[in-house]
Amino acid sequence: MSHRVRTPPGRMGRLFLERRLGSARRSAELLDRKQRVLRSEMDRLQELAHHTAQDWQTAAAEAALWLRRAGALAGQRGLEQGASPPAEVDVVWEVTVGVRRPVRAECSFLHGAEPPVGGPALIFAAAAHRRALMTAVAHAAAERAVVLLSAELAVTRARLRAVENRWIPALEGTLRAVTTQLDELDREEGLRLRWATEGDRPPTRCE
Repeated sequence: MSHRVRTPPGRMGRLFLERRLGSARRSAELLDRKQRVLRSEMDRLQELAHHTAQDWQTAAAEAALWLRRAGALAGQRGLEQGASPPAEVDVVWEVTVGVRRPVRAECSFLHGAEPPVGGPALIFAAAAHRRALMTAVAHAAAERAVVLLSAELAVTRARLRAVENRWIPALEGTLRAVTTQLDELDREEGLRLRWATEGDRPPTRCE
């Protein structure tokens, strides 16, 4: 059940309600458009997150395999000596319909990208772990973008429901009531003017 909206008295109240109702309907249109844009982008990002997750799992499995091989051949000491240099992640952010989200994440290794000292197994293991790290970073960026857009989509839907189900019905109901009241006042004023100009009087009971 819609509630009455407080308005200025008389015709100013009707004008106020008509303007507010127009604004509410435009807000609903904008929110609906934003919701559709977010939903479309969410579908794309969820698909991207699915593919990056598969890439990460594949790369992680390959890295684990080469780590076991290198460990078997070089031992723990050899693995420590063949460790890759530290990595640095660069995240690129963009704004989509008001939502700041990561669109790309790149991984670079500090102090160059020299191969580790050791046998072929260590070299392959280091390269496999670098690939795994890069795919993990890409997947993390895609998942974070999904989380951020999902939250904004939920907020947008809640606002749209509030405007469509509460605010617009309340304005419409109040406008109908105010219009009915003004129409009755106009009819009464019209009757009074007619009686004044034509010399008519309201009917009275005959004695």
